[in-house]
Amino acid sequence: MSSDASVFMHEEEISITENRAESLNTVAQNVESRLSQATAEKEKAEKLLEELEKSSQSSKVETREAISEKERYMLRKIGLKMKQFLLLGGYPPQPYITPHTLC
Repeated sequence: MSSDASVFMHEEEISITENRAESLNTVAQNVESRLSQATAEKEKAEKLLEELEKSSQSSKVETREAISEKERYMLRKIGLKMKQFLLLGGYPPQPYITPHTLC
């Protein structure tokens, strides 16, 4: 009878280890499927990011404006003709603040 009990205990231990092995296999399969989904999402995001970078680079090139030397000369000339003060306030007129009064 003791041999029957030991055989039963041994079989029970084997079934427990088999159950653990099966559960570990299912966990491993779940992890593998999640990993494959994550890598697929990562690749999709990288492709989308690459497309966005390409479109932003092309739009930067198209919208770039440069002023010519003649325009630069005229703007500088107008800027040099302007009075060198900053009018603070509005109506009624406030006294002018010049660079010399700030020092």
